[in-house]
Amino acid sequence: MQHPAISYRLGEGFSKTERLCSEKLIARLYQSGDFISKYPIRVNLLLCELPAAVPCQVVFTVGKKRFPSAVDRNRVKRVMRELYRKSKMPLYDALLLSGKQLAISMIYTGKELPDFELLEKQWALMQKRVLKKLEEMVGNQEGESVEAGIGNGLVNKTGTGWYRDWE
Repeated sequence: MQHPAISYRLGEGFSKTERLCSEKLIARLYQSGDFISKYPIRVNLLLCELPAAVPCQVVFTVGKKRFPSAVDRNRVKRVMRELYRKSKMPLYDALLLSGKQLAISMIYTGKELPDFELLEKQWALMQKRVLKKLEEMVGNQEGESVEAGIGNGLVNKTGTGWYRDWE
């Protein structure tokens, strides 16, 4: 089914524009992004401006230490790409409603080759947590006035001054 707000290329496919390729964005994603973990998948999230006009860009990662064979790593990434491709529309809906863009890193942390059905169940649970975290992140970004300064020590506890509070 085609979503009305998304072009035909971003429907249920996985195009080049949806892949996160920027090394700077990937570095920011791992340094300052939030993460959610549910064995065997770990997801890093970062709300930011993306170079492409898509709601979300994704990078898939599998550790070489756990899977020395490139064939196995590529298979796991292919399974994760397929899971994401089939179930990305709720995430896109949430991002389009909020008007934000999201960078995602999906990391496979398991030690054995995944079974598609088992991984599909885990991803369904993980996707609910991702949507909940996205809701929190969007809410935090919109309320960044005084609350953001308090966490950084830029204003005092009452929010009356813009000086650094060293208490």
